[in-house]
This record gives sequence, C-alpha cells and structure tokens, in this order.
Amino acid sequence: MTNKSHKPKRPSNFNVPTFNQSCPSCGATVEFASIGSVMSVCEYCQTTLVREGDNITSQGKQSLVLEDYSPLQLGSHGTFGKNSFVIIGRIQLKYSAGVWNEWYIQLDNGKNGWLSEDEGQYTLTRSFGEYSNVPSYNDLKVGQPVKVFEDKEPFTVTDRRSATALAGEGELPFVMNTGWETWVIDVRYQREFATLDYGEKGPDAPPTVFQGVAVTLEQLNMQLLKDERQRNQSISNSKDNKETINKLDCPNCGSPINYIAGATDCLICPACCSEIGLTGQTAEVVKHYSTMQRKTTSLSLGDKARIAESDIAAVSQLTSENTSNNFQAKETYHDYVVIGIMRLKEVGESAYWTEYLLYSFTNGFLWLEEESSGWRVARVLNEMPVDKRYYLQYRGQKWNKRYDEDYQSKATYAVGAFNWRVNVGDVMTLTDYKNGLHTIIKEKNNEEVSYTISSPIPATKINQWFGKDIEETKPKNNHHKSYTNYDYDDNNESFSNFNLVGTIFVIIFIVILVYIFVMSPNKISSSSSIISSGGGRTGYSSFGSHK
Repeated sequence: MTNKSHKPKRPSNFNVPTFNQSCPSCGATVEFASIGSVMSVCEYCQTTLVREGDNITSQGKQSLVLEDYSPLQLGSHGTFGKNSFVIIGRIQLKYSAGVWNEWYIQLDNGKNGWLSEDEGQYTLTRSFGEYSNVPSYNDLKVGQPVKVFEDKEPFTVTDRRSATALAGEGELPFVMNTGWETWVIDVRYQREFATLDYGEKGPDAPPTVFQGVAVTLEQLNMQLLKDERQRNQSISNSKDNKETINKLDCPNCGSPINYIAGATDCLICPACCSEIGLTGQTAEVVKHYSTMQRKTTSLSLGDKARIAESDIAAVSQLTSENTSNNFQAKETYHDYVVIGIMRLKEVGESAYWTEYLLYSFTNGFLWLEEESSGWRVARVLNEMPVDKRYYLQYRGQKWNKRYDEDYQSKATYAVGAFNWRVNVGDVMTLTDYKNGLHTIIKEKNNEEVSYTISSPIPATKINQWFGKDIEETKPKNNHHKSYTNYDYDDNNESFSNFNLVGTIFVIIFIVILVYIFVMSPNKISSSSSIISSGGGRTGYSSFGSHK
C-alpha cells in the first residue's frame, strides 16, 4: 500500500525517538511521537492501532471526536517552565452535564503529561502513580478536605463525576475504546491541582494521582492553535464582528435557532422551550419544558459586542497571572456574541435576575448579569481561594463573607446554548464574599464547587458594546432588605397575588382593630405590640449557575 502524507506532530526542536508504521487499514503513515504510547488512531480512517514492540495491530474504528469550541488541536505546542511540549493525542469524555477534553502531551525531555480542558479552563498534570492512602471514590464528597500529599496542605474536593469515553484521536498511553468508563475526582489548593483517577481499577480501589497546576493558554505560550482563534483583534475598533453564527431548525417546532458551531452540545429553543442535544451533525429533542414562558430581556440571542480588554480588566486581571500595569493598558478587542440567556431566582424569595452567557473565539466565555441595581460582568475562577470559614484569601487579599447563612438560586428560564447541560429547576447553594466593589461567589452542588468573580459595569458601557439604548437601572423603592438589589419578575403571578392578598389582609386587619377598640376598649393592653420579622440578607449580586 502507498503511504499517505501525514501532518508533523512535533516542533522541529524536539529530539526524541519516534516510531513510524503504515496503517494496516488505509496505508497512511502512523507516527508514534512518544515511546510511551501504546495506542494511536489513524487520522485518515480512524482505525485504532495498538503497538506491540515494533509491530502494530488493528482493533477496529474509533468514533470521530465532536467538533467543539476548543482552540487546541493535535500539533499545538507550548512551553511550561524550562520544557517545551506538543499535543499528540486526545480523549473526549462525556459526563451528565457536558463534555471535556484530556489532551495527551509529549515533553522535549521525553516525559509525558496531560492538558485538561473543561469549559474554557485548563490544568497541566503528570501521573504520580497509585496512591493507596487516598479514600475511595464513594467516600469523598464535594467540598471535603483530603490529604493527598504529605508535604502539602490538604486539598479540597471541587469536582466529582463519572464519565464515559466518547472518542479518541492521535496517540495515547493505554488502549481506550469508545464507552470506556471512568470515575474521577478533582481536588485543588489555590493554583495547585490534582486528579484522582479511579478508572483503571474501579471506584473502590486506590486511584492513580495526576498532579499539576491550573494554567492559561497565554501562560503556556501556545502555538499552532486552530486558525479562527489566531485572528488578531488588537487594533481594529470596527463593529463588524466575525463570529460564525449557524442556524439550526428546531427538531420539535421548526423554528430557527442561532448558535456558534462547536461552542456547545446543548441548546434550548427560544420558541418552544425544547432542550436539544447536539451530537456531530445530529440534533434531537432531549426534554420539553411545556410550562416555561418566553421572557423579554434587554439582550437577545445572537447580539454581538466588541469588547476592549481594558473594559473587563477588573475581572480578567483577577483571573490571570499577568497582574502588571501593562495588562490593563493593552488595547486588545474581542468579538463576543450572546449564546445563552438564563433567568434565576432566590429560593424562598420573589427576587429575580437575568444572566447572559457570551462567547468569543479569542477570549472564551464571559458572563453578564442584569439586576435592579445595575449590571455586572463575571468570569469563573480557575484558582481555588483559601476558605477561612468567615472569609476567603485570594491573590493576597481578604474577601469577607457577606451573610451568616448560605442561600440558594434556582434556574426558572433558559434559552440558547450553554457550555454545560442546563436544566430548568437546577438549584445551586451560594455564598458571597466581598472585597470593595468586587464579589466572589462560591457555588456548590453535589457534583462540583466553583468560584466566580464579578464586578459592576455601567449600562452606558453595555450600550457601547452592543450598540443598544438600555437605560441606566434605578433601584426600586422597596424596603425589604432581601430584595434591595434585585429585579422583580413581571410575570411572577405568585408575587402579584401576594400583593393583592396582602392588601386585602391589611384592610380586614384594620377593620378588626377598629371593631375591638370600639366594642372592648378596656381589654386592650398598653403593652400589646405587632412584631414584624424582616427579611434576611441585603440584596446580593450572584451568578447562580455558572459552570
């Protein structure tokens, strides 16, 4: 068979042994860029090839990986510390709320590692073998401290999930078949990160530990990224956004849905409120929310914005390792598009607010929140603040806890695309921490805990970004503490009924008091009183369901 040309997998400065062989299925050259790789997927015919010494055998076809929003690809390379590395393989895994990538990397010193990518956040790890002193998968819970390394502080469990392999590409250090199941727990301490992988022997056996740090692509100086991520947006101040917006006809009602190809695998139709799952070129209805009514919001799906890096420096600088003055001085522009809209409320209260998920090919995900006190911009942290119970320690600053008790948010409405599977009715437990105008929100459920940082942004800046004419929000005249910073849902029938019933109750109560006073004036004690127990917290600014 005639060998087909193949793409180079490594930069020219890599001087490590390689192994080349022809694919027994199609004849293309298959290169093993790492001597530790035992499996490779032919990039032309997706045949799984297993290496045994100098021979390779075929073990069937791999499923094609799903095209996603990742800027990475096989052959992308970067540096970490004194070492260069290149991506030579990938596993794509699916869990209950979405998909994430594990990129297999080859270092120029001959060693290997993993670059994990989940919802636009990255961690770099290497295997440190099996740890028998770590609890089993079922014995660890989210938020629980765990002593993994004897010479380090206890880490905190931030993510706990079971997953199955969707597909693989390139080369891998073990034989992976589609449907392969694993159980993983992520633990963090500040920027330090570790994954406890129970996939090899099961959830009741000791895990393999992968230790490393949280990173950004900027820190890694990544090169050879996908073409659309390499567009230079630093100089132009034009409003001609270049994001590629695709249209999909809803399989339930036929209405067109705008979305960015690869940015999500979950859509919610704005017309019929059907949840649509995307798998490659296939779209199918997963769930239909028959009781969810369409909302009118200040921003709409598909709205585009050109945002200067300096405008969002308040949250970007606090989520980046680059904290120099030059960071804010950069006149770098990013083209964003609104891909998802959510409406949330505080559980047990009648306060509502709206959140918008924005996506940029060059700058990832960004959140905007609209509430009665104004707008806020936010990003999810890729670094674990140190929890001191009544305050957080983050980047050398103290963030004080705002309220004595945690509270909960509930998703009541969602349309568009999200980087995880959104379920209307999802509940998150929230804790707020303040430092000046900035807020860090701790968000927790049974599967994960995360931290989001937010800062206020004026409505005039929103108008500038989107070319809108949104009025500056004025807080409503309401004396209930819990509602101070919140918008009320105009369609909230229960709240409207509460106002009507409350008014009637007050009138009846006054009539009764007058009657008692007229009929039995001597029976009224001068010490009698009516005690009103006010609400709880002063209004908060929360991003109640960020992933």
